[in-house]
Amino acid sequence: MSLWTVAFLGTTPIGGPIIGWIGQNLGARWGLATGAAACFTAAIYGWQHRREVEAIEAQDLQPATLAA
Repeated sequence: MSLWTVAFLGTTPIGGPIIGWIGQNLGARWGLATGAAACFTAAIYGWQHRREVEAIEAQDLQPATLAA
């Protein structure tokens, strides 16, 4: 759990200034839109990865054929 916390909070020093710069120069709406785009990107990546894992698990669960 501590490693997860470090990984989660570890991105704040990188993303915070970037979103702050976007919000200051382009406006708050663009800052929120950037965050939304990052969320959608992560969701699509996770969905694709889950489909790949399920396909691999489905192959592993198929009965093996016996050679005569």
